[in-house]
Parts: sequence; C-alpha cells; structure tokens
Amino acid sequence: MVEENTTCLFRQNNKMLTKLLCAVVILASGIIIGSGVTIQMIKHRVIWVDKIHMDTNDITNKIAEKYTLDAQQIEGVRGIMNRAFEHKKSNDEWMDKQRDDYAQVIITEMNSVMTPEQYAKWKKDFLEMRETFKKRK
Repeated sequence: MVEENTTCLFRQNNKMLTKLLCAVVILASGIIIGSGVTIQMIKHRVIWVDKIHMDTNDITNKIAEKYTLDAQQIEGVRGIMNRAFEHKKSNDEWMDKQRDDYAQVIITEMNSVMTPEQYAKWKKDFLEMRETFKKRK
C-alpha cells in the first residue's frame, strides 16, 4: 500500500530554490540601492569638465546661454572674462618666475649637502620632474 512517511524530494528542492532565488533578488536589490545612494551622495562633488582649455568666448557663451543674457550683458561678461584671463596669465607668469627662482635656491642648497655623484643624479631627476610639471600646464 502507500507509505505515509515518504518525503517528496521535488517539494524540498523547490522550497530551497525559492529561498535561494529570494536571497539573490534581495542581494541584487541591496547592491543596486546602495549604488544609487552612493551616486546621489557624491554627484555634487564631481566636477564635470566639458573641455580642458576653455577660452573667454566659450565661457561667455555658456554663461549667456545658462542665464539668458541680452547682447549688452554678453559684451559686459566678455570684457570681464577677458580681464580675468589677462590677470590670470600675468599671475601665472609671475608664479612661474617665483618657482624657478626658488628651484635655483633648492639646487644650490642640495649641492652643498650632497656628494658630486649624488648631486648629479638628483639634479637630473629634479629637472626632469620640473619639466614634467611644466608640460602639464
């Protein structure tokens, strides 16, 4: 006849698969929600750059488009941006001269501390580093 104590393996496997599927869905949901929250938290900290080198006309056009400026306002903004760029350029040139002068001081001081062989290697490395920095600008 029929035995009462038999267990159905299909039903047990089905329950296990259901539990496993739920666990995977919960894990995936947690990862997606966590990623979304992280993006929302840091999106205002990211600096979005359209172009690396923008000139005064590019900046003026962006400002004019964003704030719907009329022709007179656009010319005013263009003048302000031109003066700002000129000031930045002269300030950069002055800072470059200051850096070069101080680099010479460092080179002189290092020469007094190191042996000639050490100094020759260090000076070569130092000047290469400075050239790499100047290329980035």
